[in-house]
Amino acid sequence: MKFTNMGKRKFTMLMQEEPEGGFTGKCLEMRGAVSYGKTMKELKANMKDAITLILDTLEEDTRKGASMTIGKHKKTTKSLIRNKEVK
Repeated sequence: MKFTNMGKRKFTMLMQEEPEGGFTGKCLEMRGAVSYGKTMKELKANMKDAITLILDTLEEDTRKGASMTIGKHKKTTKSLIRNKEVK
């Protein structure tokens, strides 16, 4: 499932129905963006919240000049959130 109403960015969500009930999902483009919902509609809303929270944190870290290590490379958060459209 793709949803696109988060600015110009596009994200792909992998969803799974849970045996105990409800649905879990994760964003394939954004590590750490995972959530749960009792319904697909609730899961989609929760995933948007998770992605927004991560993007807001990255933007705040950028203002502070923070950096992070991805693999063997140190990247500034500014380079990670530059106006790049993710499909």
